[in-house]
Amino acid sequence: MEAGSAIERVQRTYVAAAAVLVVLNVADVVLTRAAIAAGASELNPISRSFIEHGALAYGIKFSVPTLVLLAALRRRTRARIDVIHVAAIWTIVGVYLMVVFVNAVTWAHLR
Repeated sequence: MEAGSAIERVQRTYVAAAAVLVVLNVADVVLTRAAIAAGASELNPISRSFIEHGALAYGIKFSVPTLVLLAALRRRTRARIDVIHVAAIWTIVGVYLMVVFVNAVTWAHLR
């Protein structure tokens, strides 16, 4: 196996994780708002602040994972992405997946 192909595979995996993070972030917001509309309350004080402060706060919430994706795309062409970076971002994706799942279950239960 060529070293170049292994590095490219790690980089592609990192970019894929960053893209999944953006999608999960959007799903988190949509499902959180749906669950709140159905009668749930936001327990996370940071997310509650986003909900209370509207568009500006959501702009910030959406910009963070989008910037991570853009940085991943840029870094992919400029430097080697380490396996540790890939493990870290997939861990974050796992946490967001859990949050989205809980939001979906809460929303489904309340509607």
